[in-house]
Amino acid sequence: MARIGFGCGRLRGGFEEASSGRLVDEALRCGIRYFDAAPSYGASEKILGLGLRGVGSEVQVCTKVGLYASPPGRVAELRGLILATVRAVLPDSAVNKLKQRRSSEEVDAVKPRGYGNFDCALIRRSVEMSLEALERPSLDCLLLHEPRMQDPTHEVAQLLGDLVGERKVGRIGVGTHAGLEELPPFGEVAQFAIGRSKRNPDDKRIFVGHGLFRRLNSEAFGQCVGEAGILQRLPALKRYLSDPLGMSALLLNAVLFGTDVDRVLLSTASSKRLRAFVSTASNVYEDIQGYDDRKIDESLGQAVDQYFARESLGRRSL
Repeated sequence: MARIGFGCGRLRGGFEEASSGRLVDEALRCGIRYFDAAPSYGASEKILGLGLRGVGSEVQVCTKVGLYASPPGRVAELRGLILATVRAVLPDSAVNKLKQRRSSEEVDAVKPRGYGNFDCALIRRSVEMSLEALERPSLDCLLLHEPRMQDPTHEVAQLLGDLVGERKVGRIGVGTHAGLEELPPFGEVAQFAIGRSKRNPDDKRIFVGHGLFRRLNSEAFGQCVGEAGILQRLPALKRYLSDPLGMSALLLNAVLFGTDVDRVLLSTASSKRLRAFVSTASNVYEDIQGYDDRKIDESLGQAVDQYFARESLGRRSL
């Protein structure tokens, strides 16, 4: 659990505030102790701060500077009411089917990448506002949100160093919704979308991955697991191939055991789904951990690399 974090992009206020609060509570019950927020995630910092009252140094909190949220309009508020009602009335299985149907109808278009604003005065003000919203004396990690290669200027680096010296920030780094190669080589932490990005052996930053389960192709990953010989060595893993939750849990463990990603962020709007997923992922972990031959790590890494390579080729061919 030390290598799993919770991405707070789905913590929302308004009609969804109560369910968002329950989500933070469930994450804590599951053993998650790392939370990733951002001003651009709307009310995520405020909701997280309320949920972590009294927890103190038992958890680590990361937030960002550079991108900022706009006040929610009527359409967003109506959407929140509808989502809250749907989740309250329908079982998780029905909600998941609706999500899958919507995803299958959406065109997988490449969105243009937006970049952050790293004016030093704005950074300083943003950090103070985040600390107030989170109700914390300091941040464990602060990331430049969507920086250009040239954005970590000398002035920005000096300001972030001052914040560390003032003990308002523990670690600094960079984060993006895109790949690792899109990030400047700056700071101690790099947060990026997990994919085919490879880490330079000389790069000693802490690597945090997100988006692992976005557009999960269970069939393709199952094939990669089989081709890597994992099921022959560990037949117990076959029981996870029959449902999407099990496949997601297997993929998470394959990344944790077989790659150099230091931490993986989970994100969901359902506390029930989070609880079920963490339970399944823990069972997969115990099955793998109990296997004596550590070459299984190499095989898991091979399956992950093959899966990312196939999915990347498939998306480029669309």
